[in-house]
Amino acid sequence: MPTKSSVGKSSYTRSRKLLKPGGIYLTTVPSLQILMWMLVTRNFGKTRAGIAFTGLRKPQAMAQDVKYMSDLTASGHYVPVIDRTYNLKEAATAQAHAESGRKSGSVVLNLHDPGE
Repeated sequence: MPTKSSVGKSSYTRSRKLLKPGGIYLTTVPSLQILMWMLVTRNFGKTRAGIAFTGLRKPQAMAQDVKYMSDLTASGHYVPVIDRTYNLKEAATAQAHAESGRKSGSVVLNLHDPGE
């Protein structure tokens, strides 16, 4: 069974043993720890650490990323880890759960009301 990890919940130190040789751990959150690991893994080790500044990309590039991830999901090559799904009326509860530190995957807000 594959190991699951949520975005922002695991450090490079904890995740590196899960990476295949040549694998790259990416984060979008800069920290002194990840900067140190980037320098170390650039020259040593079988895996690498890096930062992806995805929010700075142009809208067209972001759209390509979304399509790419959608295709990976549809093909079964990527399985998102979803903790809970809420409807729009539960947005405040969803936000509280997301900020609680107890989620074990993405919190999804369904904008489509199934009753419509």
